[in-house]
Amino acid sequence: MVSVAIALAFVPLVLALALRSRHYAVLVARVALGWLRDRLSSVPREHRALQYLLAHAVPGDPRHVLLTLDQWSRRCEHLSCVGPDKGRVVERVLSARSPRRVLELGTSCGYGAVLVARALPPGARLLTVERDPRRAALAEKVIRLAGFDERTVELIVGPSEEVIPQLRARHGLDAADFILMGHGKRCYERDLRLLERHRLLAAGATVLADHVLFPGAPHFLRYARGCGRFRCRLHRASLEYFRGIPDGIAELRYTGSPAGAAAGSGAGTRWERGGKAVGACWECTGKMVGTHWEWSGNGLGI
Repeated sequence: MVSVAIALAFVPLVLALALRSRHYAVLVARVALGWLRDRLSSVPREHRALQYLLAHAVPGDPRHVLLTLDQWSRRCEHLSCVGPDKGRVVERVLSARSPRRVLELGTSCGYGAVLVARALPPGARLLTVERDPRRAALAEKVIRLAGFDERTVELIVGPSEEVIPQLRARHGLDAADFILMGHGKRCYERDLRLLERHRLLAAGATVLADHVLFPGAPHFLRYARGCGRFRCRLHRASLEYFRGIPDGIAELRYTGSPAGAAAGSGAGTRWERGGKAVGACWECTGKMVGTHWEWSGNGLGI
């Protein structure tokens, strides 16, 4: 009887784990099916999405272009992009900042570029960087279909580590007011350092980094928290098209002030949550555990 009672006590936990893991199982299955279809078909997934877009989207209407891409991703095949949930976070920050010089790292299918361009004030300019020439060609069609010309959105093809040092000389970007990162998560920290090194961050510039919780960018978050030159905030959201999988967007505000201590100590950096500053200056060492921060000193997870 005792063993039965103990077993029954674990039933809610097992059910909760099963319900949570099913979202990840569905994601893996959808990605695997898309990969298999890519191998069996001569038409890559992104081009199948473009064909759907050309057949259903209203040309010159960026909102409808985004809605059509959302529809494709929900009904047909998964596309890794900002998506509508985190897209509202991006739009809210853009509305509050009204930047005029914007840089996107990782154009992918063009979703983020269209999302950002439609929220920019008149006369603003977006430079978007994509490593893969095939994806860049697709994104170009999506961006132009949404109604944005090269004066508003300029697409640059090449690795971000090579493009960033050339932005001032070749593309006329003195310093960016707003940066959206959605490319390789392992590149986030490196490219943020490059932007600092080449003085491409304007005073008070905003950096938004997608997918910092899933699949995660712990080294980037640790650097942003520890270098002392950014005020940081985490916007919790769900993974695009999977409400059961938690994700988030990191918002960094560039202060340009030197770190209060050696890099990695975290002194002088403040984390914010829900629009309010949380705690005082950190004097402890933190590490990423799952989807939250764990502190070895006095601190508060986010």
